[in-house]
Amino acid sequence: MVKRNRPCPSGDTTVKPAAPMWPGALSRLSWLVPWLAVLVLLALLYPGAMFQSKVFGSADSSAADAFRQVGDAARQAGDYPFWNPYLFVGMPTFGSVAYTLGVYPPTVVFEFLQNRLGFPPLTWLLGHLLLGGVGLWWMLGRWNLPWSARWLSCVAWLWFPRVVAWGVHGHGTKLGAAMALPWLVGLTWEVLVRGRLRTVGLAALVLGLQFLRGHPQISYYTLLLLGMLTVWNLIWPLGDGPRPAMAVRLRRTGLMAVVVVLGLAMGSALMLPIHEYADMSTRGQSGASGGSGDPFDYATQWSMAPEDLGAVLIPTAAGFGKATYVGRMPFNDYPNYIGVLLLGLAGAAWLSRRRSLVLALGVVGLLAVLLAMGRFSPGVYQICYAVLPYFSKLRVPSMVMVVPALVVAVLAAHGALALTRLEGHALKWLKRAALAVLALGGLMLAAGASGAVESTYVTHLKDLAAQAGKATAPVLTHSAWSLHKAQLIRHGLVLLAAGGALLLASRRTSFRANLLLPVLALLVLVDLGSVVRLVTHPERALMDVVRGQDGGAQVVPAARLERTWRANQRVALPAELAAALQRVVGSDRVLPQGADSGNNAFMTAGIHSLGGYHAAKPASSEAVRRRLFGGIPSGHVARWLGAAAVTYPGRLGAESLSLLAETGLDLDPEGEVAAGRVIYRLRNPLPRARLIDTWRPAPLPQEGDGLEQFLDAVADGRHDPGAVVTLNEQPHPLPEIGAEPLPRPEIREDGLNRVVIHAVAPRPALLLLADTSAPGWRVFVDDEPAPLLVADHMLRAVALSAGDHEVRFEYRDPAFALGRGLALCGLAVTLMLLAWPWIRRVSPETTVTGGE
Repeated sequence: MVKRNRPCPSGDTTVKPAAPMWPGALSRLSWLVPWLAVLVLLALLYPGAMFQSKVFGSADSSAADAFRQVGDAARQAGDYPFWNPYLFVGMPTFGSVAYTLGVYPPTVVFEFLQNRLGFPPLTWLLGHLLLGGVGLWWMLGRWNLPWSARWLSCVAWLWFPRVVAWGVHGHGTKLGAAMALPWLVGLTWEVLVRGRLRTVGLAALVLGLQFLRGHPQISYYTLLLLGMLTVWNLIWPLGDGPRPAMAVRLRRTGLMAVVVVLGLAMGSALMLPIHEYADMSTRGQSGASGGSGDPFDYATQWSMAPEDLGAVLIPTAAGFGKATYVGRMPFNDYPNYIGVLLLGLAGAAWLSRRRSLVLALGVVGLLAVLLAMGRFSPGVYQICYAVLPYFSKLRVPSMVMVVPALVVAVLAAHGALALTRLEGHALKWLKRAALAVLALGGLMLAAGASGAVESTYVTHLKDLAAQAGKATAPVLTHSAWSLHKAQLIRHGLVLLAAGGALLLASRRTSFRANLLLPVLALLVLVDLGSVVRLVTHPERALMDVVRGQDGGAQVVPAARLERTWRANQRVALPAELAAALQRVVGSDRVLPQGADSGNNAFMTAGIHSLGGYHAAKPASSEAVRRRLFGGIPSGHVARWLGAAAVTYPGRLGAESLSLLAETGLDLDPEGEVAAGRVIYRLRNPLPRARLIDTWRPAPLPQEGDGLEQFLDAVADGRHDPGAVVTLNEQPHPLPEIGAEPLPRPEIREDGLNRVVIHAVAPRPALLLLADTSAPGWRVFVDDEPAPLLVADHMLRAVALSAGDHEVRFEYRDPAFALGRGLALCGLAVTLMLLAWPWIRRVSPETTVTGGE
């Protein structure tokens, strides 16, 4: 384009002084404000993680860390770990989300920053929180809210105790998925109000990334949230401008459908394996009810009971922490605290005149609270459980409280801003609200400082404990009251300060216009900070119940979670114990007892364990665990699965050894001491890989003889798993019974996705490998494909002819290839939508101004 300078209209050609450069430069740097504002919040809450390379050590993070080491080693050797053979009796890693490294692109970036550039080890946590906070800041920019209102909202969102607890306790998939919520809500608003194709592509990309983060339950709640906003927009448009025609709203609803379809397509690389695995996991198997999905009682165990609603207003309403919490959830490390101040500001959003948006978010938040109540909700959860597809596969209803937290954070920003703009007669209502807040704050302060409500509070805790079937020792109720008293005083002071600020704002226009918002934001920070500090540093005021030296319960200060990170710090077995088990167990299994029953560290030494922990274990493994860790372990079941040794944190007496022998665990009483454990060898073990020449067909399902009945028969000694195998179909060739004992096969390669066995069969026989069978496993006999048989309702077997054979079991997740193809197609369409403005753009013609 060629342009010519035009003369000044006045004809004055005098060169004028240049304008100061700083205002323009500062405005160009305004994009840094949200990043710096959110970083300040993170630095205040996580100074150790940000500046001192501290990490949080919890049971959940340690459990996940163990297989992370195994998986990383496999990837470095060129083999992606699609299967984990060390945990329970084996399980998929992709479908169970135990290992999905490389699927979620941001993880690759965080790994590079941490491992190559020396960023702190919790960069993944800080990075997700940073993106989630900036996303909320950006979303509030859709309504042109000032910076102080956006900062208040970021405090409410990032300092919500549940969000903080997810980061502290290693729930990275939940945290990462939740941090996409602000972006998706803001992009949904953009699509519904403006309907741009580029926004459709951006929304689909963020949704796809959320799916790939690997927490289907948070993604499910996200779809519910976006769907409700979309339907609401059809009835009452969310935008501030003129009401669009119904045809326009329908077209934009169709665009949201495109967002969901493309997001699902991009996420299918992970979602399809998860969907396939759900049918064999504890979260997807039916119970006695026979329905699909989790049995209702199991799915709603973590329902937020009415007494837990009190914790939304006062964090210690039902106790705080594992020791003093007496509500009806199985355990609770943190409250779903929002606070009176934030809820009041959210209610004030009605004054902002964005009535459709405020009411839509309010309804969404209320419905989410009813869903969080699960079995205690007035039919809402039950209807969703019965009607919505896949909803029955979800559990922990209280997890949906992250949605009301986001709703309150958004509405509180609108409400706080609305208070700064009140004028005239409305100021009388502001004054009355200020007096009410002052009165409530004074009552809380007086109740805490005087101790007048101590007996009432202790009686309340005892009543809750009785409802939940929990014990309340005097030392626990005293600890709970001490914490409750401190919280009453703190929150009372915050409300007094807030009431004073509101009262001053009702009288001083300058304070109301310029200082009220920053003061309210600071008070929200102080209010939430007193709660989340106990989540990040429980050792400061919380208590734990541990087993004392006399075997009784003992109350001690909560363990410190934050610890110094070391480059070589890994979850691992003591070297002495690992070496002893490798020598005693080899390729067979160990049955850990005591504290090691849930320890995942055995896999770091290549030891196959019948114990361990994973939240989404196979349902068959859960049935086995109930017989191995629900009291006296069944030795017959342990032998059936190839247990060669038992570990115990101390010597077993003659009486205990005799009792175990009656269940089939005939142990060598000598034992071998290693790293504080005693390793007892089984005198009569069954090898994990064995030849059997006798079989029987598995009963038909309608005959009522499934895995549970089979395990009962094994545990009672009515079925000898070393002599007879149950098969799902007739083998070819048929095994031949003979007097000559069958030799033990040799496991020559025992990898993650591949097991190679050398078997010499003197006559046709069955080779049984006591590992979980699942779709995706194939078997090759002498490099030729062979039918894979399901043995004993859950294990792998193959029929062999007489002779010397090499048998190879190989695993590839059957849903991953299809999911990867769909993901690539979805990504291609999404990139086209993102590039649409450039695709449509036509190069402008060269223009000449000021003609000749």
